[in-house]
Amino acid sequence: MAKGYRLQVALTDGKELRTLAWIECRPEGIYSGVGAPQVKFHSSYHKSGCAHIRKEGVATSEPPGVAAVALFSGQPPSMLAGWQPVSSLCLAVDDSSLGDYPAFRHRRANSTVYLDRRTLHGEAVSLDVFAGRPQWGSMLCWPQVVRRHLRLAHLDMRSDPWLLVLVGDAL
Repeated sequence: MAKGYRLQVALTDGKELRTLAWIECRPEGIYSGVGAPQVKFHSSYHKSGCAHIRKEGVATSEPPGVAAVALFSGQPPSMLAGWQPVSSLCLAVDDSSLGDYPAFRHRRANSTVYLDRRTLHGEAVSLDVFAGRPQWGSMLCWPQVVRRHLRLAHLDMRSDPWLLVLVGDAL
């Protein structure tokens, strides 16, 4: 598992550059979240192989004020042979939502995926993140989430495990 590798998804309207989402590989696992600080949402895929999504500020009987939903329990990220989903988000990217995301700070990122709001269709995008160590012969066997509404695919082979970020029109 990589130490402190951060990939950010930046969104621009041609005037401002904002952090739409982030993905981090840490010794404890792989984490992804929404850039907007008021959302306080993240998903994680821990080194144990367990994954969950968590949204703070929701009343539950779990830790006070935190709602967590277990996604799966499977292979640890260090043992992946193919692609494993880490998160799937639908994010507002319309003109009125741009200000909800924090200003982009490049120094915090090891890698950046840039999206231009002016090239997107609709007011939201789907953002799917996968982690994996695919065999070279199966590199083109991307996850089934690749669909005709795909706008951008980013494969980051500098992270460990590799990160695959797919951005498409929200349906």
